[in-house]
Amino acid sequence: MIYGYESWLRFKFIQMGLKARVFPQVQSRVRRRTRLKGLNDGRAMYVLGYGLAYATARVVVNMREQPADSVRALAGYLSHGDLERCDIAGWVGARQKRQFTRKVRQRLARLL
Repeated sequence: MIYGYESWLRFKFIQMGLKARVFPQVQSRVRRRTRLKGLNDGRAMYVLGYGLAYATARVVVNMREQPADSVRALAGYLSHGDLERCDIAGWVGARQKRQFTRKVRQRLARLL
């Protein structure tokens, strides 16, 4: 199993200086149900290099709409076992840290 392969592809393009776009109007259907929804999302976050603070914040944000999957995602991140991080994990982790820090600063500025 390759956790987070869609995200890996997007991040790899961006890391290489290419542009990646999301087309929300394009719809797709998953033909095979994901048995471990949430758990695999957490494992993918670990493999891709997400930091614990970023992964936890992402889980908290999604908690209201998907409480069970959010708890499983955090469990998957924390219980990653012997999974190896992918080749772009350091780059993704640094990028997520910058984004997380920027968003926290923005939220704090709104409060003050």
